[in-house]
Amino acid sequence: MTPNRQQPPALRALAPPALIPHHTTTANNGLLVTSVNDPLQETCKIDVALPNGRYHQSQPLVADAAIQLLARGTASRSAAAIARYLDHRGAVISLDAGMHGSTISIVTLRRHAPDIIDLLADIILHPTFPPRELAIHAKNKKQQHEDNLRKTPYLARQAFLQHLHGPRHPYANPLSLDDFDNLTLESVQHYYRQRLAAAN
Repeated sequence: MTPNRQQPPALRALAPPALIPHHTTTANNGLLVTSVNDPLQETCKIDVALPNGRYHQSQPLVADAAIQLLARGTASRSAAAIARYLDHRGAVISLDAGMHGSTISIVTLRRHAPDIIDLLADIILHPTFPPRELAIHAKNKKQQHEDNLRKTPYLARQAFLQHLHGPRHPYANPLSLDDFDNLTLESVQHYYRQRLAAAN
């Protein structure tokens, strides 16, 4: 049957989307927990949303370093042990310091969720911020920044943000190469205690 191009199709109201219902509860420690259960899925995703990000840091790069280094060593696990633990359970971790909030996300198989929650608690509650891992992190980020400084889109975005917000405003994300060398273990630990620790 050939469609009639002169006659538009009849309009129909959009049906509301069928969303999986969510459940919200408060944990014993006062934290809000929202869960969505789809019994057909074999995987699960666990997100920890933290209310502080780059806007709240006392110097550039501290928020990103603090969140990234959570998974680089705890009181009972080295960075290599954490990586092996995740690999053996087919889990992937993502750590991100946003402007006003940070997130820790792990995707894994449902059957490994209890083990992964234990690991998640360990990296949030007992990070050690190994100096060697901080040095590697700063070196890699500095190299990435140097590479970005050779890219026109990056430079244009930085210039636009600095004109829009002012050269030193956190939204302008002002960075110099010295900032990477000035990143200290003390500043990262202080940010963790003030902004990311469980008491906050």
